[in-house]
Amino acid sequence: MSSYTYSNLPEVDANRANNLPQPEALSTLDQNMATHSSPGGLGMSQGDNEHILPEVSGGTGPTKSRICGLTRKTALVLAAILSLLVIGGIVGGVVGSKAGKNSSTPSQPSTTVSSDDTSTAINSTTSVLVNSALASANWTDTDGNQHYYVFFQNRNGDIIQSIFDPRDKAWKTRSVSASLETRGQSIEPIKGTSIAVTAWSNDQKHWNIRLYVLVKYNWVYELFTEGPGDDFEWDKGNLREPLPISVGEGSKLAAWHQQRVGPSAPIIVVYQNSKKEIELINSTNSWGIAEPWQIAQNKTGLALTTLDSHPLPLRLYYDDSNSLQEVISKTDFSGMEPTSTLDDKLDPPTSANIVAVSFDTWYIIVVNIRNDGSLRARWWNNENWSESKAPNLGKSPKGISASSNFTAIAANAGRRIYGIVNGVIYEWSFEGSTGKPLEWMYIGVVNTIVS
Repeated sequence: MSSYTYSNLPEVDANRANNLPQPEALSTLDQNMATHSSPGGLGMSQGDNEHILPEVSGGTGPTKSRICGLTRKTALVLAAILSLLVIGGIVGGVVGSKAGKNSSTPSQPSTTVSSDDTSTAINSTTSVLVNSALASANWTDTDGNQHYYVFFQNRNGDIIQSIFDPRDKAWKTRSVSASLETRGQSIEPIKGTSIAVTAWSNDQKHWNIRLYVLVKYNWVYELFTEGPGDDFEWDKGNLREPLPISVGEGSKLAAWHQQRVGPSAPIIVVYQNSKKEIELINSTNSWGIAEPWQIAQNKTGLALTTLDSHPLPLRLYYDDSNSLQEVISKTDFSGMEPTSTLDDKLDPPTSANIVAVSFDTWYIIVVNIRNDGSLRARWWNNENWSESKAPNLGKSPKGISASSNFTAIAANAGRRIYGIVNGVIYEWSFEGSTGKPLEWMYIGVVNTIVS
């Protein structure tokens, strides 16, 4: 298997969703061509013809000139009628041909994007589940190219992955659920499940990724793939059964693993139990549950990250009584300790979608969706937290801004932000070195159609 190295930045997860109905294709042209079952002409009835063609009897009237056995007047009328029928047939054929072309190739709504980075022109009819969550991870190959993963659910509830290939500058999309089925490891994720992902390379530079989703009975399944490419199959985790926990209904998930370490480093998964308490489980402790430490807003968003300059402790962000809180883990991962209140006045379900990512060694950005679908963000400059405000989404498509109706967001350590608006997944980047991480630059649209 090829060797891969990672960005030296940690990965994160994200949640929640929405979608709008599928745009309808253009209807075919209306063909209001009259049928001509009557031997008469256009717009004429059988009764009308009886007046044009009177019955001829052997009377004693004067002799009239005839054409093909018909009076001259009658023959001329019939000739005019036949001419109209021929012209009408030609016009109908032309219109019908055009209508047939339109109906065979209906135009699709276009989300065409131009960019010098991660987007190519994409014509995509959305397939994203209305309440799909969103998660993202990144990795760096041996040539220094950045690869990006985005995970979501389609309308059938299947888990879907889109991978950006920097060589082709294109998103390749496949079904994780279908990949599992090829190995007889099918699952049935809850529609609208939280999705958490963590990716890393160990000290042997082996590629690793873990995906966590909720299934029936609110069990948590761990999924993995053995390689970073879009052609590697997915499988269930080592347990091949749900993790030994059942989370609270509607709980969000967050996951983390330290970079560039041996196999003994733990995978941490955080969730909310049925009592609304936040709990932490540790893979190196047989997925043992740490003591619950905090009752949080029901169905709060959960985001895990860590400063690359200080891999420990972990930093967790969530909603406590409508305030955005930061807590840090104990060194043995036995629980969390409070540190800061970042924002007050979070209004549920504002807190249902929170993402956090560390960047440029010392900094952290935390983003949430408000209850009107708009975005709020704040960042840590290694000394203080900034005030929360709407990020500036530079050069975004018309109608897309921080005040748009976002239904899910995600981020990764490659300084990429993803958001779902009207069933379309958009991508932005931000530059940390400029000191303006709330200035986002539009990149493009993530393909969501499985090829």
